[in-house]
Amino acid sequence: MALLKKLAYEQKIYTEDDIESITENLNNILNSMCEYSSFLNHFGISDWRYLGGEQDIAKAIISDINSNIISYEPRILVKEIKFIKENGFLELSFIIDAVFKNNGNSLKLFLACL
Repeated sequence: MALLKKLAYEQKIYTEDDIESITENLNNILNSMCEYSSFLNHFGISDWRYLGGEQDIAKAIISDINSNIISYEPRILVKEIKFIKENGFLELSFIIDAVFKNNGNSLKLFLACL
């Protein structure tokens, strides 16, 4: 019983392959169009162009990013998602600040939506 308890609380150290797997999974999630890319409910980013305003679209995409990471990438925890105002027309960019759940190490991602 003591061995099982010890194994249950042991923190896993992520290897380079694990980090690559997390990054690949995030790429798959965040580059997928909701309702077109997967049979999973709410997998991917929805089409929010009908909202019209840049700030409204950014808020909706931030909500999608957060809910998708919570649902489909359990190895990380999102701390903050920031909308980056770019000069490019029809381009929305985001910085995702997250941490690995197992050890609290930081992970920063950049996402550009065209």
